[in-house]
Amino acid sequence: MLVLSGKYDDLFNLVIFASWILYGMTAAAVIVLRKKRPDLYRPYHTLGYPYVPVLFILGAFVLLFSTLFDRPRESFMGIGLILLGLPFYFHWKKRRQSIADH
Repeated sequence: MLVLSGKYDDLFNLVIFASWILYGMTAAAVIVLRKKRPDLYRPYHTLGYPYVPVLFILGAFVLLFSTLFDRPRESFMGIGLILLGLPFYFHWKKRRQSIADH
């Protein structure tokens, strides 16, 4: 629907805003996983850990808040896009859990 609206700038801002939310969460997951599961094998090393991931998360928040204030409509649409995916996530999670239980 957004592609057909003809507003490439709006589509670009919506997708980029939503992507940066997920990028920040991914960087935060590195920190959380290393705290919760220090025993896991790490096939890679994060350069400058924990400073680089923390700086990345801060940068992502600055970018998100800047976009939120400059382009609130597209920002909330991006959040809505992510929220629209939650029912699918919970459905597949429940389905995967029921398969694992059998």
